[in-house]
Amino acid sequence: METTINHAYDLACAADLIKCAQVTTDYQIPACKLAGPLVGAVTNVFPGHLLAVYLLTDVSRRQVWNAYLASPRIAPQMSSLSGGDVAELRASLLTCRSAELIEAGYGSSERGLIGLYGKLGPEALSPEFYVSFHATLSTNEALRRTLSHAPAIDTKALSLLFSFPTQLQSYALARQLIEIADPMRFLELHDCIQRQCFPGKQALMERLYRLIRVGKGFRAALKDIYHALSFPTQVVPDGAKLRFIPNGSELIKIAERYRNCLKDHLWDAFSGESQFYEWSCPSPAMICLKRHRGNTWWISAMSLKDNVEPSKELQCEIRTHFAPYEIGERRCIADLFDQFLEEPTNMSHELAVLEAMRRG
Repeated sequence: METTINHAYDLACAADLIKCAQVTTDYQIPACKLAGPLVGAVTNVFPGHLLAVYLLTDVSRRQVWNAYLASPRIAPQMSSLSGGDVAELRASLLTCRSAELIEAGYGSSERGLIGLYGKLGPEALSPEFYVSFHATLSTNEALRRTLSHAPAIDTKALSLLFSFPTQLQSYALARQLIEIADPMRFLELHDCIQRQCFPGKQALMERLYRLIRVGKGFRAALKDIYHALSFPTQVVPDGAKLRFIPNGSELIKIAERYRNCLKDHLWDAFSGESQFYEWSCPSPAMICLKRHRGNTWWISAMSLKDNVEPSKELQCEIRTHFAPYEIGERRCIADLFDQFLEEPTNMSHELAVLEAMRRG
């Protein structure tokens, strides 16, 4: 048969019994661990054996106390409080409603906010965390709703989220980013994208933010933005037969049309090490320029569909077009060796051999 324990009665009995027990201060070690970075303020309000009250208090209520002690209105005056002021503050912690404490410390207590403190875990966090927690969640109702459905709040992810602009403040995104080595690089990437001008930017950014809010698929949106970004400025202007490939999206389409591996060279184009052009007639051809020694450029490759080599006439026409822009054709060391590795096969050589044989 189960015995129903009256919590208030049980607590009262424990309080009476503890007077007769040989109590040590050992329990203050876990209590101070729970207080973490707020241990100074906590032990000031709950000195000596009063620290047992802090230790035994419900997690949710204790986190509200932590937030109150870290608040901009309370924290600055903690070190200068008199004994009577400390007693009054302690009485407020014990008797005031949680919403009243948060409002007293921060100036407001939005609906749904109090219940989130209990999801922060048992240990106190930094004063800066509590200030950012209140500031961010007081103005972001969508985030409050999201966190209300979480069984526990990942405080590392939330700390990262606090540093993000409003449109990036997604809890799901933050939880994914803390898994990478340097999550702040995402913020750096976002700032760089914001400074860029590219086709369809508004629609692409709206899609990115929409997927960030739901917390999935945002990498696909980033890839589309990556492909839409413009390559560095072309070194040869467009002409009647020549067209510069300006971004990754165009390069991928060209690669599909020519059935080649150009899409694997996106990084080369973005980094400014390569530029790609399309020649239109008499036969469509792709031309790759490679940077060599500063601002010197060479024709690295010319190819038709399926990587077929253009005719000698077309190659000559393309070289002639690029020549005024001081762009030549770079020949590798193997090309230079090639013409000297085999004996010449022209007729004068053959006649010389026959004449030597006749005389021999």
